[in-house]
Amino acid sequence: MTNSSLKEKLARLGPSRAVDLNRSGSSVILVMTLSSSLREVRTIDAIFALRRCGVPPLMAKRAIEHLVDEGRAVVIAPLVGDVASLAVDLKAAGVSARPRVPKAVSLRDIRSKLGLSQEEFALRFNLDIDTVQNWEQGRRTPDVAAENYLRVIEADPTAVEQAISNDAALVA
Repeated sequence: MTNSSLKEKLARLGPSRAVDLNRSGSSVILVMTLSSSLREVRTIDAIFALRRCGVPPLMAKRAIEHLVDEGRAVVIAPLVGDVASLAVDLKAAGVSARPRVPKAVSLRDIRSKLGLSQEEFALRFNLDIDTVQNWEQGRRTPDVAAENYLRVIEADPTAVEQAISNDAALVA
């Protein structure tokens, strides 16, 4: 075998398929499932559909691999111009996709259900009082982790208190 340059080796492999990336759009969390049998899933087409929405190549590949292995996958597509057309592209590849749109969290509603003042709520759930006030009055919005924490408080405040008190007992 002759020593050939990398450029020549790549030329022998043939041209790669170009992906026209969306130039603009919104970030969307996609929940994907198999829309048909595993044999009908066209993995390369699904990866390219994700790539067009700005999903990095390795992340798109891993998401589809996870989908094939587990039957479900979640991925963030940063540049989705039209969710419906992305869903059609993925459906053609044998993948069902729907956006995950979390319900809005209302700290005031959670607090009033628990019958707590802002200060009591902050102390009970180990939050800064200024943060609670800023979230409630709309001066700031909770980040994703804080929103999820508030959802857990709403679902099971007793479990959150127990987890906090168990953690405090370990430190003492």
